[in-house]
Amino acid sequence: MTVVDPTEWKVVGKSIMRVDGLDKVTGNTVYGSDFDLPGMLVGKILRSPYPHARIVSIDTSAAEALSGVRAVLTGADTLGNTFGFQGVINKQLADKMPLERDKVRFIGDEVAAVAADNEHIALSAVDLIEVEYEELPAVFDPFEARESGAPSIHEGIDRNVVDVFDYGCGDVEQALLEADVVVSGEFYSSPVHPVAMETHQALADWDAGGRLTMYASTQMPFQLRTHLSHVLGLTEGDVKIVKMPTGGGFGGRMEMHPLDPIAALLAKQAGRPVRIQYSREEEFLATRFRHPIHMKLTLGAKADGTMTAFDLDMLLDSGAYVAQASGVARVGSKNAMTLYRVANTRVHSEVAYTNNPYASAYRGYGNPQVNFAHEVLVTALAEKLGIDEIELRIKNGNRPNSESYFGQLIGSCEYEEVLRKGRELSNWDSIHGKKQRAGSKVRGLGMSSCINVGGGARDQGDSDSSGCVIIMQDDGSITANTGGQEIGSGGSTVFAQIVAEEIGVSIDRIHLEQSDTDLMPWDIGAHAQRNVFCAGNAVLTAAREARGVLIEEICRQLECADTDVSLHDNQVFVAGMSEAQATIPEIARNAHFRPGGQLIWGKGFYDPPTVKTDPQGYGNQSAAYSFGAQFAEVEVDLETGHVDVVRLVGTNDVGVAINPAGVEGQIEGGGLQGLGQATTELMHIENGELLNSMMHNYGVPTSLDAPPIVAHIVESSEPAGPFGAKGVGEATVVPTCAAVANAVYDAIGIRITALPLSPESVLDA
Repeated sequence: MTVVDPTEWKVVGKSIMRVDGLDKVTGNTVYGSDFDLPGMLVGKILRSPYPHARIVSIDTSAAEALSGVRAVLTGADTLGNTFGFQGVINKQLADKMPLERDKVRFIGDEVAAVAADNEHIALSAVDLIEVEYEELPAVFDPFEARESGAPSIHEGIDRNVVDVFDYGCGDVEQALLEADVVVSGEFYSSPVHPVAMETHQALADWDAGGRLTMYASTQMPFQLRTHLSHVLGLTEGDVKIVKMPTGGGFGGRMEMHPLDPIAALLAKQAGRPVRIQYSREEEFLATRFRHPIHMKLTLGAKADGTMTAFDLDMLLDSGAYVAQASGVARVGSKNAMTLYRVANTRVHSEVAYTNNPYASAYRGYGNPQVNFAHEVLVTALAEKLGIDEIELRIKNGNRPNSESYFGQLIGSCEYEEVLRKGRELSNWDSIHGKKQRAGSKVRGLGMSSCINVGGGARDQGDSDSSGCVIIMQDDGSITANTGGQEIGSGGSTVFAQIVAEEIGVSIDRIHLEQSDTDLMPWDIGAHAQRNVFCAGNAVLTAAREARGVLIEEICRQLECADTDVSLHDNQVFVAGMSEAQATIPEIARNAHFRPGGQLIWGKGFYDPPTVKTDPQGYGNQSAAYSFGAQFAEVEVDLETGHVDVVRLVGTNDVGVAINPAGVEGQIEGGGLQGLGQATTELMHIENGELLNSMMHNYGVPTSLDAPPIVAHIVESSEPAGPFGAKGVGEATVVPTCAAVANAVYDAIGIRITALPLSPESVLDA
C-alpha cells in the first residue's frame, strides 16, 4: 500500500533541514576545489590575446625546458575532434576544440596548456610559450556580423548565422490588421554571468590500464562522459566521472568546458593526476553566461482585452562558438509565446556568431530575456487598452487541464491564484499608480508573470530520463543510487523525503549515492528545473518497488496480510495491534539471515510522456508546467537615476511543495539573482574584451543588497509529479527584470527597454 492522503504524510510537505546542509555550513563538504590526489600537478592554459587571429606558429621549447614542467600541449597534440553541447542534435553545432589549432575567435580562446609541480611554475611556463599570430578583422555586433562582407568567423557559415528558425501558428499579419490595439517595442537583454561561488575545476587521473577518471563539478555527469570520450577518442566505458559537490550550477556546469579534456590530455602526457582550477578572472572570461539578445516584439488585442497577435523577431549574439545558443533561442521564445493563449503567433529567430566571448545556458535558458520584452509590452498593452494589467493577464492566461495552441498539455495550473495572491501581498491597489514621492525619490510598483517547463524538457537529444536503484541495508538503512544531481538547489533533500515517506524510514537512515557514473543509474542531468519531477519520479518508483518487497517480507515473517501493514518511524505496524510488531531493521536483517534470503530493493526509471517540438514549435515537450509572478516595489531617485528595489514579492505555483523551506529558498534566491540582472549586473565587453572580470567591479548583488523578499507558495497537485510536485527553480528568476522595469515605469512614466536599469540608463531616458 502507498500513503496518498496528504494529511497522513509524515515527511513530504514538511520543511526540514537539508541533508547536506550541516556539512556545508560547518565546512566539512569536500568540493572539487578541495580534493587532492597524491602526486597531483597543476594545469594552466594559455589564452589568445586577440579576438580573431590565425595561429601561425607555436614555440613551446622554453616552457618544456623549465624545471618542474611535466607536460606541454598545443592543438597539435589533440585528435582535432570538435565538441558542442548540442552537437548531438546537429553536428554543425559542435564547433569547439579543446585547444584551437588554426584560428582563435575570441579574447580568451584556448591555445596551449602546461602541467607543472606547482602553480608558480605552471604560470611561468605559460608565459614562456611563444605564439605568432596573424591578426584578422573582427566583428562584435551581431547585426554587423550578418552583413555581406563581414569577417567570416567559422568557415562555411553564411553571414555568420549559425541557426535560423521560425515558429508560428495562425495568421499574424491579418490578426494585427484586425486588432483594435497594437503595441510594439525594441528590447535588449545584456550579458550577465552566474558568478557561482566555486570556479570551474577539473581533476583528471588515468589508471595503469588507460582508463580515465575525471573528478568534476558538473550538472550532467553522463553528458560530460559522452562528450569527453568523444573528444579523447575513447569509449564511454573508458571514462568514469566522479561528480563532486558543486558550489553553484545555474546552467553554467551543464556542458563540457575545454578545461576538462585539457586536464585529461595533460594527465595522460605527464603520467600523473592534473587539476585545472580557474581563477575568478578566467571564470568570467572562459565560462558560460546569459546570452545578449536583441528583440523586436509586436502585440495585438481586441478592445475587450483578448490578445490576438504575438510577433517576435530576435537576434541572439552567440559569441565565438554556439554552445547552447540554438536551444536558448528556441526555449526562450516558446515560453514567451505560450504564456498567454494567443491564436496567431510568429517567431523569427537568428543566432549569429561574433568575436565576443561565448555564452550558453544560465538559469531560465532564454526565458528571462524574452520574458523581459514580453511582459513589459503586456503592461503597455494593458495601459493602451485601459484594462487592469493583472486582469488582462488572467483573462488571457493558461487554464488547468487545457492544451495550448502549440500542443502543450497543461495539467495543474494556478496562474490566476499566483497573480491574485501577488496583488494582495504586494499591496498593489494601495501603491501602484500612486507615485508616492519623498524628496527626489519616487515609488513605483510593477509586476510580471511567467510560464516555465516544470516536468522536464525534452530538448537534449531525445532523452529526458532518470534512473534510481534503492537498496535496504542489513540495519534497515537505505542507500538510494540516483542519477539526479545535487547542485545546491536541495534536490538531495527532496529525494530523501520521497524515500522516507514511501518506505517509512527516518531521513537520517537514508544515504544518497549521486557521484559516480560507474555506480549511479543513467540520468540526463540537472537542468530545466527537472530534478524533483523527473529524478523524483524515478526515486518514487524505486521506493515503491522496494516497499513492496519489504511488505512481502513482513507478511512472511509476521504472518499477516499486506493490507494490514503500515510503516513509519522505522517501525512496522499491523492493523488491530496497538503496538509496533517489529522494527524495519529487524525485518531487513531477518530477510538477509535466513535460508533463501531476500534482498529488499527496488529500481525505477522514469522518462516523461513528452515529445520534441516540431519545426513550427508544436509539441508537448514537458510533462508539467510551472507558473510564477513577481511584484517589485522600487524607489527611483530622480537626481541620480538610482533604482532601489525596496521590496519583492514572489508567488509560484509549484504543485505540492515537498520541502516548503527549500521552495521558499528558491524563490528568494532566484529573485535576488534576477534583481542583479535587472539593476546592477553587466559584462562590459568592448571590442571583444571583457573589462570587468573581477568580483569588485562586476556588480553582483550580495546579501547587503537584498531587499525584503516575500516568498509565497501556491500549491496545486500535479497528477504526473511525485507526490504532486513540479519544478520551481528557474521560474523564480524569469519574471524579475520585467517586474522591475514595469515598476520604474510606474514611478517615473518612462519605459526603459534595455537592461540593466542602471542610473545612467534612467537618466538618459
